[in-house]
Order: sequence, then C-alpha cells, then structure tokens
Amino acid sequence: MRYIFLILLLASCGGGSGGSYTNSPPPTVQRTEPLNYGYFGSHPTQLDETKDHVNLYMAMDWDGEAEQIAQMQRAKALGIPNLLYLPEAYLSEDATRNRLKALSALDLLGNVKAAYLYDEPDLAGFSAQQVNTATALARRVLAEFGLSIPLAVIYTGRETYPGIESYDWIGFDAYGEREQIFSNGKYDRLKSKLRPDQRIILVPGGADVWRQDPSAFLAKAQSDPQVTLIMPFIWRDLADPANGAMLGIRSNGLAPAYRAIGKTITGKP
Repeated sequence: MRYIFLILLLASCGGGSGGSYTNSPPPTVQRTEPLNYGYFGSHPTQLDETKDHVNLYMAMDWDGEAEQIAQMQRAKALGIPNLLYLPEAYLSEDATRNRLKALSALDLLGNVKAAYLYDEPDLAGFSAQQVNTATALARRVLAEFGLSIPLAVIYTGRETYPGIESYDWIGFDAYGEREQIFSNGKYDRLKSKLRPDQRIILVPGGADVWRQDPSAFLAKAQSDPQVTLIMPFIWRDLADPANGAMLGIRSNGLAPAYRAIGKTITGKP
C-alpha cells in the first residue's frame, strides 16, 4: 500500500468491480471494546479533512520527514493518537533507537498508540525469521523509551503471513475480493491463525478502482470483537495509478460514506 509515485508499487492490489455506498444502517450488535478508525497513509491536508471522524492517524514520510513530523505534531494537538511508522526496525537497532530519540525530543512518543513497522512484508520477500527479528528489535527498543504498544502489520491477500505470530494487530489487503472476504473463507482463515490476544485490522479499498462500500466492514467490526481497527485505503489521491487507483476517498464521491462510518465508530458529532 505504498505510493508508486513516491516509493513502492502497490503490486498486490488487483482490480475490482465498482461499487457505491448503500447508506445501510449500522448493525445493532454492539462491541464491548473500543474500535479504532483511521486511514492508511497521510497527506498534508488530510488531518484537517478527516479530524472530524478519525481516532487514529498514520503520518507517513511520503511528503518528506519534516511534513511527517508536522502531521504527528498536529495530530497530537488535536488529541488524535498516532500510529507510528517505524520501518527502521527492519534496518538496525541503532536506526530504530535514533528515530525514537528524535521523536522523544519532540515530545511525540506519548501520543503513539501503536507502531507500524513495514507494509506487506510478504510482498517484500521477508521470511518469518526476518519478521520476528524486526518485531523483537522494535519491542526491545520501544521498551527503552517506556513504550509497550501493539505492533501492527497489513499483509497482501496471498495468505502466507510470514511472522504473523509476532504482531499484535494484523490485517490483509484484498481489495478486488471486496466484502466477499467475509464469505469466501479468507477472513476466517486469517482468524484461525491468530491467538486470542491478537487483533484484526480491516482494510476496505475505498479508492478508485475498487470503490468499496464500507458498511460490510463496519458490520464485521461491530460483530467481531477481535477487530481493533478499520483502516481504509486510501484518503489521498494518486495512490496507485498503474492499477487504476487515481482518485482517493477524498475525491471519488465516497467521502460521505467513510465519514459516516468514522463518526459511528468515534462518536464525533
């Protein structure tokens, strides 16, 4: 889920049929645990555009490190916890420590709710051992800064899940399969691999070309307490032009649907 015009090709995303929001009412089954809602990735204007319906923010370095820091600071000022992007854990202990030192100096670590180390590690070719080494490194260095937080990951829809046992929040992206992931066995197979303490990330593909109606994902989250985060892909535009993802949720007409889902989850007026 990286930007082709910035870093990596979103190679795992297949095309899907179009769809539109049906404005179906939320289900009546209520969760017993709080649910997180925030978009994958970021954009310089995204906080101002989404602050009314998110309770988690993932500031990325796609627009430069200075912009990433500015967005983390802005999220903190708005009282919205950050999902910390920490790919340094796959590089070295020193790089991870230096990254956290810089954030600590800016008094940003206290606003971090979870850490996201690397997107789609299966697509990158990492082995289970490499993933387990990175997550262990991240936990060790985070502990030096007094942080014991969940580690999050989103895999592709290939269902190989290297190192899945070492993550706390786990999801997969299979945008072309849409809400059928809840009936074709893919979601259930993920659940079968998880311990009771591990949690699930749902990733609806709201950008063009997928145009996913998010209501089925809300319904699943409300009925399955193992779901901890709905993380739509993606708010900003030009996410993956090679695969047809030109307009993001902010521009393709689905913003009202995703905003309504977010308000239902966060309780924001």
